[in-house]
Amino acid sequence: MKKEAQEQVSPIRAKLVLAIFGLGPLIIMAVFLTSNGFFQPPGS
Repeated sequence: MKKEAQEQVSPIRAKLVLAIFGLGPLIIMAVFLTSNGFFQPPGS
């Protein structure tokens, strides 16, 4: 097998992907919980 040159990923693109996949689920979870009244004090 001959070695193939791997495509270099730019650091900006890597950080963007990490931000989307890292923060995306957290933001979606926060919006979901807020829409279900999770952050409101009980009894209100």
